[in-house]
Amino acid sequence: MKRRGKSSPPSWRHEGHGKPHPEQDQIGRCLRAARPKSPGRLQEVLGNQHPSEMIMAPQGVQNPAYNPLQFFYNFDEPWRTGSTSLIKQPGTRNPRMKPQAAVIIPAAGFGTRMRTAEPKQYLLLCGKPIIVHTVEAFTKNQYITDIIVVVPKERVQETEQLFNFHEIVATYIKVIAGGARRQDSVFLGLEALPPENEIVLVHDGARPLISQEVINRCYEGAVDHGSVIAAVPVKDTLKKSGRDEKVLTTVDRENLFQAQTPQAVQKELLLQAYKANGDVDVTDES
Repeated sequence: MKRRGKSSPPSWRHEGHGKPHPEQDQIGRCLRAARPKSPGRLQEVLGNQHPSEMIMAPQGVQNPAYNPLQFFYNFDEPWRTGSTSLIKQPGTRNPRMKPQAAVIIPAAGFGTRMRTAEPKQYLLLCGKPIIVHTVEAFTKNQYITDIIVVVPKERVQETEQLFNFHEIVATYIKVIAGGARRQDSVFLGLEALPPENEIVLVHDGARPLISQEVINRCYEGAVDHGSVIAAVPVKDTLKKSGRDEKVLTTVDRENLFQAQTPQAVQKELLLQAYKANGDVDVTDES
């Protein structure tokens, strides 16, 4: 019988068996990644997180845990995992020690483009107003603590009553009157935020089908890179015309993306952007 010294680390293999330790084996099965040389190294990488909650993403390989919308950073880099790292699976992330986040939901439009009598954010979808579906998505997110909903001035009280009727529950939710333009409404939302929020997501009130995974990715992108937007590659054939409306050329769509929401940013960066932009009309936060 072998004697083990007091300073010897515990073995990664079961006594009397050639099988790897279950925790090490589960990580290895994720992507057949290289196993750590010692439990000490694993603990150093994982901290207090249980190894079974992690997925290893090798260097240069897109994280397989994420696969919905393609993301597009403001500095022209697609969403990719930059180096070998251990990343918690969607839905199991631990938000402790993460910057506090809020969402501003501009919903002050009047449905002009849709030509409807009712603004589109108040139209019913499966028995609920669209704006209610949108807000509910953010009440369920693990990172979002504060919600600011910006609506037409004459609909503030009505919207508050809608949220009460549909039992919207959030740590902090406030309905405020919007401005003349989207950018004015978002700025009013910024002013209404509690000061402790460091990350801000802006999401259109008429986009109710947002997933938790996309919200998480936007939040994490803002934490890591300062600002990030959700986007999808352009699929349509695009033509450029002259003033006479004759086709001049076909536009190369290889590096073109359609901006979506959420658009996430560190709050101080967004405030700086507002200051630099002045009163110039813009259509979104990026």
